[in-house]
Amino acid sequence: MTDRTLISKQELRRRAAAVRDALSPAEIEAKSRAIMERLFALPAFDRARTVAFFASFRSEVRTEPMMTGALAAGKQVAVPRVRPGRELRFFLVADLGCDLERGCLGIPEPCAHLPEAPPATMELIAVPGLAFDLRGYRIGYGAGYYDRALRRFTRACRVGLAFECQIVERVPEAPHDERVNCIVSESRTIECVP
Repeated sequence: MTDRTLISKQELRRRAAAVRDALSPAEIEAKSRAIMERLFALPAFDRARTVAFFASFRSEVRTEPMMTGALAAGKQVAVPRVRPGRELRFFLVADLGCDLERGCLGIPEPCAHLPEAPPATMELIAVPGLAFDLRGYRIGYGAGYYDRALRRFTRACRVGLAFECQIVERVPEAPHDERVNCIVSESRTIECVP
């Protein structure tokens, strides 16, 4: 990655975080509900028996109601836990009130005793990000957790969950960056084309 790309990513990360953080709590809740409706309407979601969600924090799309809805629909729900070496491993949760604890950076994580969900069993993974482009590239927080994790998800449909204000014209990409297959916002579902 060149210094120019790195600077561009840092600037985009800063701007995208500021725009998302400017949303009111009521806007975040309403937009998250609309995103959930669109996500649950996807054929890939309907077919999936095991779905991976990120546990939202700060001003991210609210995923707790999505996890609750998926469990109520009879799906297995997996949530990531940070492991040594900046690695995400996904564990099955059945009760959000009992199975999640405060983890890395204050983000809710599955309790350590829960069963791990192998990546090959996951059929859909909801992917967080600060910004997404129409090709499916994304900017995260900069540590590369999801880029590394997505390489192991060979079967799963990768769905970026984002507010419309997080969708940008172009995200600078590097060879190690992993794309999503589609993006679901409160107003549209985008099939990503490289």
